Amino acid sequence: MLPTSVLHWLARLPPERPVALLLRHAARPPIPPGQTGDELALTEEGMTLAKHLGGLMRGRLAALHTSPVLRCMQTAEALREGARANLDILPDRLLGAPGAFIVDALLGGQTLQRLGLESFLEHLINGEGVLPGLADPTSAAAMLVGHMIDRTGSIKGLHVFVTHDSLLAPAAARALRCPLSRRDWPEYLEAAFFWREGADIRGAYRSHESLCR
Repeated sequence: MLPTSVLHWLARLPPERPVALLLRHAARPPIPPGQTGDELALTEEGMTLAKHLGGLMRGRLAALHTSPVLRCMQTAEALREGARANLDILPDRLLGAPGAFIVDALLGGQTLQRLGLESFLEHLINGEGVLPGLADPTSAAAMLVGHMIDRTGSIKGLHVFVTHDSLLAPAAARALRCPLSRRDWPEYLEAAFFWREGADIRGAYRSHESLCR
């Protein structure tokens, strides 16, 4: 099933405005311990649900940007197919490999190994200060949201940015100023939504909605 929060916001988004969706990729197999899983393809169910989500965006899908990692590229392709949209798929390294929160891949990888994944992500979502190899999380989230909003331009509709849970969670938490727990972790094909509201940017993730920093 598709996440209920995505269905909720798709039905309530302002149709007259461009909206950026920071979307987690569709379902993949488990990542083997000690690996990044960059070469893992989507499961059959993941492909089916991504096509279904694309179908719900039919007539509204305006652009597709994606992390260059395989499972994200496949998600974008499935969305395009489901939406029956003649759109280019645009790889964007701010969405993954390495993503907006890592400024030095080698040093950031060493920090991840030292802290472990859970502590690493907890810092990105709720922590203070800057870890070796990483950007300031709040500044990185603001930069990423601004980057997406700039890419939407004045073209109304849904501009999808396919990414990873480890990037979506801190971006939503920092941009919306809503600390997230593990219960709030994004499901497959769950998204945060961002759109211009006058001179401001408004965002939404699950039940959180606010002006962004």
